[in-house]
Amino acid sequence: MNLQWRGLGTALWLALSLSLPLAAVAAGRHVSIIVDTSGSMDRNDKPRYTLLLSQILADLLEPGDSLTVIRLPQSEGSCDDGENPALAVPLNSTDRNSFQAKLDRLLYYGNENYFAAPVHTAQADLERHKDKARLLLFIADSGGLDKCEVKLTEDLKKLRDQGVMVAAINIGGVGAFDSNPAFTFTTGASDSEELTKSVALVYQKFIGARQVQTGRVGKTIEFELGPLVKDAYLVVVADGQMEALAGDGGNPEAAEIDLDHKGGGHALGLDGRRRDYRIVRIHHPEAGKWQFHAPELRQNAGWMLLQDSAMALRLVSPAKAAQGVNTPLEVELYDQDTGKRLNTPPEGLQASVELEGQKLALRDDGQGGDRLANDGVYTTLADFKQVGPQRIGLNLQSALLDRRSHVDMLVEKVGWILQADALGSVEVDTPVSLHAQARPTPPGQTSVSLEAVEAFYDGTVLTRLGDDGGNGDKQAGDHRYTGLWTPQKTGDYSLELRPVGGGSTQPITVPVKVVRSLRFGDANLALRLLPPAKKPLQGAKATLEVELYDQDTGKHLDNPPDGGLQASLDAEGRTLTLRDDGQGGDRLANDGVFAVTTSFARAGIQQLRMNLKGKLLDSHNEADVEVEETGWALKADPPGSVEVESPASLSVRAQPSIAGLTPPQLQAVEATLGGNAEASLRDDGKNGDAKAGDLRFTGLWTPQKTGDYTLEFKPLGGGSTQPVTVPVKVVRSLHFGDAKLALRLASSAKVAQGVDTPLEVELYDQDTGKHLANPPKERLQAGVEVEGQKIELRDDGKNADRKPGDGVFAALARFSQAGSQRIKMNLQGKQLDRQSEAEIEVEKVGWTLQADAPSRVEMDTPATLGIQAQANPSVLSPVPLQAVEVYVDGKVQASLRDDGKNGDAQAGDNLYSGQWTPQAIGERNLEFRPVGGSRAQPVAVTVKVVGSIRFGAPVPVKLGRTGSNSQLQGRLELGAGTVVKGEFTLDLNSAYHASGSSLEIDLGEGWVALDGHARPVSLNSKGPSSWPLRLRVGDCPAGVTAADRFTIEFAGADANGQPVRHSVPIELAITEDPWLHCWWPVLAAAAAALLTGIVIYGFWSPSRFSAKLGVLLSPEEDMNEGFFHPIRAQRGTGSGFYRDARVYVRPDFRLSASAKGELARLRADGRRVFIRPATAATVYRQNFDGAWEALPTEETTVHFGVVYKDSMGGVYFELRNG
Repeated sequence: MNLQWRGLGTALWLALSLSLPLAAVAAGRHVSIIVDTSGSMDRNDKPRYTLLLSQILADLLEPGDSLTVIRLPQSEGSCDDGENPALAVPLNSTDRNSFQAKLDRLLYYGNENYFAAPVHTAQADLERHKDKARLLLFIADSGGLDKCEVKLTEDLKKLRDQGVMVAAINIGGVGAFDSNPAFTFTTGASDSEELTKSVALVYQKFIGARQVQTGRVGKTIEFELGPLVKDAYLVVVADGQMEALAGDGGNPEAAEIDLDHKGGGHALGLDGRRRDYRIVRIHHPEAGKWQFHAPELRQNAGWMLLQDSAMALRLVSPAKAAQGVNTPLEVELYDQDTGKRLNTPPEGLQASVELEGQKLALRDDGQGGDRLANDGVYTTLADFKQVGPQRIGLNLQSALLDRRSHVDMLVEKVGWILQADALGSVEVDTPVSLHAQARPTPPGQTSVSLEAVEAFYDGTVLTRLGDDGGNGDKQAGDHRYTGLWTPQKTGDYSLELRPVGGGSTQPITVPVKVVRSLRFGDANLALRLLPPAKKPLQGAKATLEVELYDQDTGKHLDNPPDGGLQASLDAEGRTLTLRDDGQGGDRLANDGVFAVTTSFARAGIQQLRMNLKGKLLDSHNEADVEVEETGWALKADPPGSVEVESPASLSVRAQPSIAGLTPPQLQAVEATLGGNAEASLRDDGKNGDAKAGDLRFTGLWTPQKTGDYTLEFKPLGGGSTQPVTVPVKVVRSLHFGDAKLALRLASSAKVAQGVDTPLEVELYDQDTGKHLANPPKERLQAGVEVEGQKIELRDDGKNADRKPGDGVFAALARFSQAGSQRIKMNLQGKQLDRQSEAEIEVEKVGWTLQADAPSRVEMDTPATLGIQAQANPSVLSPVPLQAVEVYVDGKVQASLRDDGKNGDAQAGDNLYSGQWTPQAIGERNLEFRPVGGSRAQPVAVTVKVVGSIRFGAPVPVKLGRTGSNSQLQGRLELGAGTVVKGEFTLDLNSAYHASGSSLEIDLGEGWVALDGHARPVSLNSKGPSSWPLRLRVGDCPAGVTAADRFTIEFAGADANGQPVRHSVPIELAITEDPWLHCWWPVLAAAAAALLTGIVIYGFWSPSRFSAKLGVLLSPEEDMNEGFFHPIRAQRGTGSGFYRDARVYVRPDFRLSASAKGELARLRADGRRVFIRPATAATVYRQNFDGAWEALPTEETTVHFGVVYKDSMGGVYFELRNG
């Protein structure tokens, strides 16, 4: 064997896996193992795990189980070598020490691979245990049966045909066993871990287990046991000495727990180390999680859990069956220990039977021939085609099980076929006649007559049916068998009719329902229709109810007998079952009222036929039911609020009330109010209807009164269609609802004579007195009548109106007459024509004012304002004005005087002057109001106020000098000479750029970099005039000297759109780091990359053998007798670090990665291969004329097709591509 173990852990796994036969050798099982004991095992099994395995296996076997271990012979024999008892050690359960001593002497290594004698020894051993489940397992590295393969394959096929499972595990790969037809299961293993899995797979299949739990021993050993486990074994193997295992508290219960089963054992390896094992046996454990631990265990150890279930299947129906007839096969699930049936199978359990090449599922669901669901008895119907003895297979499978067993059946030709008369329902305590007709098969063939037919139920004979002309049998000898049976209990039964005598006849089953008396006293029973709550609608589901009553008395009868009555209803050619069980439309069970839910395809009067059947009862009554024609379902669009005396659109959608049925045409929909028709809605594409024929009916309705109403939409035509209603609210105005609108004067009630005066009136609610804003422009018209002249009032922000849509209407009016006057205000709209009046005092004007103000001024800068007062010629000697006040936003902001002071040029010239300093930017409305003196009308002008910005001398930012990994702080200041009036948004930027450093500023929302991208900054008179500034310097920055000039720039535009710029110098210096400090990571990375490249090249550059390259080794010069060995299949023949791949040819016809015992070395070199003889060896090469020549001691090129040999002529080899 060429497999090298990888330490204790893997080897322990192998030992534990091989111990899996403990479950396989449960009672009634035998295992034969052929172990490869060739010389290679001396190297590969120094711990002697084969010995340890055998001891473990011996301790796990129960009485009645058996085991035989067979080794290979020391010398070669012939393929006909027979049984050799000297190669085998059978288990001696009575003398444990003797068996272990024999195993110790048996399992030594050193011979070659000779399989004939071991196979024939196993064959004889298995024959002696043919009454048990048997397994023959090969564990070998030969890859086949060598020269005896043909002979031994035939012998193994015979064993397989006898039911022996023949399995093989080929060490190093799949090997030749994989294609050998004698093997039931084969698997390969290229390393020790795969060998572990392979052994487990073999034995799982043999014992019918699906799951094996394994692990390494830690603080605790934790595993989970399934239900109905007969025995569970916990096996622990340690790489040293160990004590007995201990159980942890809290484990589930078990019938028996042996913590040191048979005292454990040990094996002394070839390496001088003692290895112990311990076993815990758990008998009939409860399902759940279990925990154990190994006290004072200091060595590595592994564990495996093995479970053997007590569940199995056995045949309970007769082992005889008739040919060509569906035969019920019944098997039951039982406990092998107690022999009792398991009435409650575990979840996920599946059972099947294999017969005559087909697999049939067994079922326990009360269907397909199974008599009772979930009783642990599985059933299938089998039709046997072949006559004679047969072996059928029983399969039991679950998540943990995959068990198979066999049962012998006898299939006979059928003599008679029985056919029973259907019984249906029968009365309890009333004799009932049973009949069975027997017909010969094949037809026309005379068979021995049946003696009788017996009726069985639950294994008990109920009655006997005869063909003797007595006990109800009409005619003797007509093969019709008759008998009487009086049922004692109500219920559903399945009677089995079994033939007595008369050859092979298959039993049959007859279902029967036993009920109470069908007769309901002496009442004359019948059914009558109960009037439906509403007429059924064509195509719609409707529930019809009929009641049980006495035709003689007319009284309703409730509580009818179960199963004694069958009620049905015939409608439209269909027979419908009437129910009185509280389901399917029936409201209350057993109340004597039967119901059915159905639908009618036709409208009109339908005739119903009600049927009532029972024993000695078959009554029929008829009734009529009117079915309404299907109609439409209407859905109205809610109009919500509508305006009085304004046409409102009404819309109703129609769709068939029963999908798939088209009702009669709907002519129109009528909208009614209080029973009176208000509007007609149609689907004709006219009068507001968008599209004809789209089933949307539309019309117009003009309400006459305000209030809350309910409109009812009634269909005209269209079959059975229900009206629908919608609420609607009628209001005076859709905009102001039910508000009582009117106008009132909002401006001053005093005006000046002969001057255009703004008159303002506002819209308000007369009930609440509240002002109403945002009136609808298209629905209200306002006007005012002044001195007989009508003037339109506007609310559109034009002319005298100050703001559109605010509910304040305005117009310019000139009063020609002084004194008190009344003006009329008119408001008109839908159903609205309201007038109101106001008293106006018209005063004579003494002065007319004319404003003199600049159109554009600067914020926070005084501006000169002037008013020229001109005397009205019609007024003699008007009193001079005291002053003129300037109002802005309703507040006095300046006073203009004619006193020759504060900017007034000359006193008494009626030119009023003064200074005004604006405080806000934008369009400002200045109102000049006279103070004192004769009457004068105020005037107003609009002035635009703008801002300004002027920068003073720049204030340099002095940050100073710094080095790497540091930070400098400073402030950016506008300086005292900078003046900002208003608000301006400028772009802030800097051209500073130096690698490894960043200039940053905090404008109030966190630090941002000045990196060439403009940053917006807002400047105003009340805002900040300086901002924090910092310079962050990282590792290895670029140097900056005092000679380097950098600035921070403000850029934008002033109020006039002219560009504005302001530049602030920055004074800073940065000292560079030393060169080596900055470049050492790059140098280190380059060095690491170079070293990595050297290492990678060291592994990549050496030459390798191609994947198909191999050496053909032969003991003769005829290379056709040789065996091809792929080079890369040998471990250690790959390339190394700066070392070409090499392999050594050995005199024992093997390839090796080791130079020990070499004949010659082969080395890969690019696409070539070089050969060099060993130091003490001579290698010959055959030249083109067939002569042999010795190779030189140095390397030479190997040529394909050239044969090489050793000096003795015992080994010939040739390089080939496989």
